[in-house]
Parts: sequence; structure tokens; C-alpha cells
Amino acid sequence: MIQTREWLKGQWVVVPAKWRCYQNWLECLEDHAEFFKHNPRYAGCFQEATGEGWARAVAAAGYATDPEYAEKVVGVIRSHNLGQYDEPQKGGA
Repeated sequence: MIQTREWLKGQWVVVPAKWRCYQNWLECLEDHAEFFKHNPRYAGCFQEATGEGWARAVAAAGYATDPEYAEKVVGVIRSHNLGQYDEPQKGGA
């Protein structure tokens, strides 16, 4: 168990949590992808075509306790111009 900060009942609290350990970065990414793929809670997230859409959908599905999670991720996407890597929308949008 490792201590982590979670937003619970309107305040930040430190709680013990189980964490996974990986041999390398690829193993971590593959496991994380499998987590989303096989968890029905996140099925709707796969309808999103952008990183910003995914961030908001995964937050709405309960991925993080931080109420500002989606906007923090969107801020990172925007500040580093990561939206340029989103697949172009069909129909010329």
C-alpha cells in the first residue's frame, strides 16, 4: 500500500491504496489500456474521437476522485497542442 490523495466528501484526504508495479513503460501502458477496454464503466468513452472528449468522458464515468480531473487533463492537452494528434473527424469537420 502507498499513500495517495483522494477527493472524498468535499475535501482532500490521504488514504492507502494498492498500486501496480511494471517492468517498463510499455507494460504499464498496455495494462492501462486493458483496464479501460475490459471495464464496462468506460465503454462509452470509446465513442469519443478526441483527447479532450476522452478526458471528460472518463471523468464522468468516475475514473478519478478529483472533481477537476477532466479540466486538468484538457489543460495539458491544450498547453502542449496535443489535439493535433487527434484523428480528423469524418465529414470534414
